[in-house]
Amino acid sequence: MKAPLLAAVLTLAAATTVFAQSSADQQPSSKPDRHTEEQPITDSLNLLQSRGFGDYRDFRAVGGHYEATVDDNGKPTTVIIDPAAGTLKRGN
Repeated sequence: MKAPLLAAVLTLAAATTVFAQSSADQQPSSKPDRHTEEQPITDSLNLLQSRGFGDYRDFRAVGGHYEATVDDNGKPTTVIIDPAAGTLKRGN
């Protein structure tokens, strides 16, 4: 009586292992990685903050960089943020 029970347990264990392996081999989701997508925005906002421009408005993507309007000595000024290069410069 123990042999058929042991055989059933071993068969179930083998099937569970095969299922777990096939589940792990599935392709990753086709959804974009939010962290990768949002990282340039986060880097740009952090760069604004680190340069003393925590109070900004009109933050927007423009081509491969971002722009925002900040108060620079009381004057509204556009700054251009390049998150890939880690730079922030005043616009025109």
